[in-house]
Order: sequence, then C-alpha cells, then structure tokens
Amino acid sequence: MSKRFTGFTLVELLVVIAIIGVLIALLLPAVQAAREAARRMQCTNQLKQLGLALHNYHDTHNSFPAGNSRIVNTATNQAWDHFTPFLVLMPFYEHQAVYELGLSNPKDPQNNAGAPWGDRTLAALLCPSESFAMNAWGRASYIFSLGDWPDKTNDGTDAAMAAPNNRGVFVLGYGINDLPNSTTTIRFYEKWRGMNSLTDGTTNTILFSERCVSSRRNTIRGAYALNISEVGDVVGGGNAVIPKSCADTREGNGYKTTLTIQKDEHFGTRWADGQAPSSFATILPPNSPSCMGGGLDYRRRSLMSASSYHSGGVNGTIGDGSVRFISETINSGDNTLVPVTSGKSPYGVWGALGSMNGRESVSL
Repeated sequence: MSKRFTGFTLVELLVVIAIIGVLIALLLPAVQAAREAARRMQCTNQLKQLGLALHNYHDTHNSFPAGNSRIVNTATNQAWDHFTPFLVLMPFYEHQAVYELGLSNPKDPQNNAGAPWGDRTLAALLCPSESFAMNAWGRASYIFSLGDWPDKTNDGTDAAMAAPNNRGVFVLGYGINDLPNSTTTIRFYEKWRGMNSLTDGTTNTILFSERCVSSRRNTIRGAYALNISEVGDVVGGGNAVIPKSCADTREGNGYKTTLTIQKDEHFGTRWADGQAPSSFATILPPNSPSCMGGGLDYRRRSLMSASSYHSGGVNGTIGDGSVRFISETINSGDNTLVPVTSGKSPYGVWGALGSMNGRESVSL
C-alpha cells in the first residue's frame, strides 16, 4: 500500500500569496483613506476653533483684528509691525501663556529667529494632514482671507500705501505714523472691520483657509513663482493684476522650470508674520499657483492661493463659524479680468465668497 503525502503544491502556494497580496492592495487605500478622513476632521475642528476665537474676539473688542497689527513698547516707543490675526487671537484659542511670553520680549516677525512666537510651531495651527516636518520658523497650515483682492504692498508713496483693500475681512492698511519721541517713522496703521461690514452675510464670507507647508520642492501647493510682471510692482495703488498670468505659471504639478521658484521657506512658515504667505486671495481656485511680483517684502504685489493636502480642495472657515470643504473645481469666474474694488466679484462663486460686501449670495 502506497503512502500518501498531503500539503500545498507550489502553484497553490503562489495562488494563495497572490490572493493575500490583492487583499492587502485593496485594504491599504481604505486604511489610508480612513486615516486621512480622521486628519481632515481634526483639521476642520481646528479651523472651527479659529472661527470661534474670532467671534469671541469680536465680542470683546467689537471688531475683527487687522490683517497686520502693531505692538508698541510704551516705555521705549519701539514698535513691531506686521503681526497676523493668528497672533492677536492667541488668548482666544487657549494660548494665553505663550501670548504673554511673547509680549515680554516681542521681535520683528520678518526676522524672528529666536523670537518667543515665531520659532514656535503651535499644534492648533498645524493640520495633521501636513506631511512635511520642516525645521523652519513657526510652521502653520492656516491663512487668513484678503477677499478677492491681491495683497497690496507699498512702494514708498502715500497713494500706494492708502490703496484700496476693502474686499476681505482682514484689512492691510498703510499710512504715516510717527511714534512720539522717536526718530523713526513707521509706515503703517491698523484698520479694523466688524460684523456689520459683512453685508453679504456671515454665511457668504470666508475668513480662514489652508496653505501647505513648503515641501522644498517645485510643487504648486507648497511653493510660489517670483517676478511675475503682471503681479508686480504697482505704483499709485492701481489694481493691474492679471490672474491668468499667474495661472499660466503651472506646468504639471509644479511651476515652469524657466521661472524663479521660491520653494525653501515662507509657505506654511512664519505664522506670526502678516506678509503675503500668511494670507490668500479668493481669485484663483484652491490648489492653484501662487505668484509674487518680486521678493518677499512690502514693495510687491502678490497673488496667493489656498492649498492643502486633502484630496480635491481645502477647508474654509466661514463668517458664521462653520467650516466647509471648498472644491478646487469651484467656479472662479474669468481670470483674464483685473480685480475690482466694489460690486460683484469677477471671480465667480470663489470670488463672491471672499468679498464681504459685493452684494452677492453664494451656494457651495
């Protein structure tokens, strides 16, 4: 009688391994999607907290903070400018201690190495979907809205510094302010707006959104193009910005290699600094190119877009405190048109969501 041996043949073993491999391949995307859903939910909650902080600030001060704020040492009359709403709001999103620590030794947010605020990366300002752990000044994932108006910078003239900037909640204002007993002239003043300025309705106006931290690579979401002439120096406060010139800098998932690309810093860093990388315009849709007319300073025009690592769009905090997901395919109107200072936005639903008094209603 012959003896029988039981077991798997090589073919059967390979089939089993193949089936297991297919199951793993099917399972991993589902696991990753579930993790991203959880990260996106946490990001949504953090943006909601910022909206709540802004409402509490408004209840206390009867206004929103300026897009740029100044801190003045009344004993020495020394002033530090360009601080973002995120810094002013710190006591209202449970960072009172860090806020007061910085007040004891404030520094210029443009050059904030070692500053109490600028070097810190606050978990409340960093979306968990952010995958780049750069050792850079104050990383953050959130930005404030300038409405459907590009960042206006000054060229040293009063006319340029007083240029219209009335489309978003957080205003960047410029003027001449001589500090008493000081030989230094500070070219800056604050402007504020309140709930009564949102005549389009709080549910139709965006306050905050997202910006990817720089990946140190040429990517649309984490870098920006420099020296774009149509987004360049503006004399006398004009609005000669052509969004299409910025949109056309795209080449695949990055910028045209013939351009100068800023990819090493600024995006998603320096959260305390109120200059261009801390804000966005509702002109080009989310995850579009961002452009600067020159270097990062207050003599340039910029057009910065919202961006995130969420699939298909960005989260945005709306004026009523809610958070909505805004698709990168949102209607953004005609990008060959220049910005307007009043009336209906030329940039579709996205532009209308940015303008607080354009007499538009939007539906997402």
